[in-house]
Amino acid sequence: MCGIAGIFVPRDVAPPTAEPGSMTAAMRHRGPDGDGRWASADGRYKAAFVRLATIDLATGDQPLVGAGDRLVLMGNGEIYNYLELRAENPDYPYKTQGDMEVALVLADRMGDRFVEPLNGMYALALYDAGAHRLVLVRDRLGVKPLYWARLAGGGLVFASEVKALFASGLVSPAVDEEAVSAYLAHGFVPAPRTLFRGIEKLPPGCRLIADAKGEITVDRYWRARAAEDLPHDVDAIEEHLLALLRDSVGLQLRSDVPVGALLSGGIDSGLMVALAAQEASSPINTWRNRAERLLSLSCG
Repeated sequence: MCGIAGIFVPRDVAPPTAEPGSMTAAMRHRGPDGDGRWASADGRYKAAFVRLATIDLATGDQPLVGAGDRLVLMGNGEIYNYLELRAENPDYPYKTQGDMEVALVLADRMGDRFVEPLNGMYALALYDAGAHRLVLVRDRLGVKPLYWARLAGGGLVFASEVKALFASGLVSPAVDEEAVSAYLAHGFVPAPRTLFRGIEKLPPGCRLIADAKGEITVDRYWRARAAEDLPHDVDAIEEHLLALLRDSVGLQLRSDVPVGALLSGGIDSGLMVALAAQEASSPINTWRNRAERLLSLSCG
């Protein structure tokens, strides 16, 4: 799971006295396997990370620093196609065997477009020390969360959880009454709003850029589009769908710790585990949802 947090202010704003360590302390449950800190020389960007280790247990700590100490990356989640991307960029002097470092490589070579080749679920924070510029990215479908708030004097604070923003001491909790109405109407608060005034969640498939002058912009780097050249024969459609599912499940089995699955009892989770069992090199541990198990027993 992991958790990321940071504070960024423009060059003409005094460095914040707040430390992101208090923010990651509020998210310790997200990353019990380690933590990391990084701060720019002038203190105008401070970052903290808590880790749940699943890939590259030995050298996968964050934040990651590269491109001549110019770029600093933190990521919550997983980049599934990291082995393929590393193979496409073999000349980079990798320091880890993990999945996140490849995003650092692409950022050095592609700029803000670095996110486009990534296949995964992630929330990323990329800082360019030379330009004093921060880029926040959320995965295409918004699996991983990323919250942020503007600071009164300029700049922003961000984290994987809302309560971490409160823990910074830079954001005060106040309910957004209009957002409550949206929650009652829809059962959730549509992005970019949250239940708290002044706190936003970065929408899925979007990228936030904060520059040295304090300008903050949000743009969409990905949109769903209709698939092209799909087969029309029923049997061919079934084979095409199964191939996509096998590829997706196989990529998500990459791990340096045992892989398990929580079964809901539905067709979808059973199908995923069946495919995982075929693709995995070792048995898949499974558990059934305890609440549903109790319900089935009580209903006889």
